[in-house]
Amino acid sequence: MPETDSSIVDLTDVQGIVAQASELFNLIDSDNAFGSITFPSILDRASSISQFVRSLAAGQKDTTGASFEEQLESAETILTALQSSLGGLVDLNKLADLLKDIDSANSKINIPIENAGFEDPAQEDFTFTVEPPPGWDVYDPNDIIPDVTTDDSSATGVFNPSLNNYPGGVPEGDNVGYSFLVDPVGSGEAGLSQTLDTLLAPNTRYTLSVAVGNPTGDDPVPGISFPGFSGYRVELLAGGQVLAVDDNSLHIPEGEFKTSKITYTSSATDTVIGQSLEIRLINLLQGPGIEVDFDDVRLTAKALPVGSKSSHNLSEEHGSLLNPLHPSSNLTLPLGAVDSSSLLG
Repeated sequence: MPETDSSIVDLTDVQGIVAQASELFNLIDSDNAFGSITFPSILDRASSISQFVRSLAAGQKDTTGASFEEQLESAETILTALQSSLGGLVDLNKLADLLKDIDSANSKINIPIENAGFEDPAQEDFTFTVEPPPGWDVYDPNDIIPDVTTDDSSATGVFNPSLNNYPGGVPEGDNVGYSFLVDPVGSGEAGLSQTLDTLLAPNTRYTLSVAVGNPTGDDPVPGISFPGFSGYRVELLAGGQVLAVDDNSLHIPEGEFKTSKITYTSSATDTVIGQSLEIRLINLLQGPGIEVDFDDVRLTAKALPVGSKSSHNLSEEHGSLLNPLHPSSNLTLPLGAVDSSSLLG
């Protein structure tokens, strides 16, 4: 087929394709009434069409070298197959609103965490501090960390371990945060906590991931080593209430890190909506090993459709979405260089 300039192709053809994609999206409901048709497969195909249309409107050419007409034919072929699968049923909504809902529902926002990789303060190789890392507080419900900490007392701080401690290195940067407890096993627990500026929002899925380390070898202080593992706990809280927890579920070999991941999905009726989120990283002191290390702390928020029957089902009817960082405002994400509302006139 000869190359065709997009400027001589009627854009109403493109708008027709976009409208059909919008119709098909609105057929997907919470009961998956169409059996084998799954939301992700529909999303992938129609998102590809949406991107194609935005590229055309921006005057961009397909990187595969396909002509404008060939691209149109490809989009039409996909839509024909989808319509056939769905029995030709349609329920038209504007693409602009649809794209906003889809982009918002499938976008995760990274919630700010101060000193999430414990790189502050910078440390020379195989050195450590005995004060809590900047941005973090001591969590010590059993008062086992002294008011004045020393190199060989229980403490929390920042540690730049050697390859003898972690032969594979640390997950992020040079440093880790640590909870070092020399008290007898079973004396209590202690670690690090950080209360965030972000408030718990309704209808939002939160995912907290933390690299948890079991050091091996020797401590920088002569005569101290890291045999065994004392256990860990990772908590996500709001307003002091524990929302989700990983209570020592991972098997972490000596000298390695494993990633702990917990999730919590809020509802509109949660009693702690609007309360500050908090992260706790805890050494359980339930066995030998003395120290637990933490690194690369990440928390994401994903807004879900308001009023959905199940916050885990993204195929439900799209509603307005809330910004988890600012619950009072609608979440609007950029859709690319072209305002998609112009595509439907």
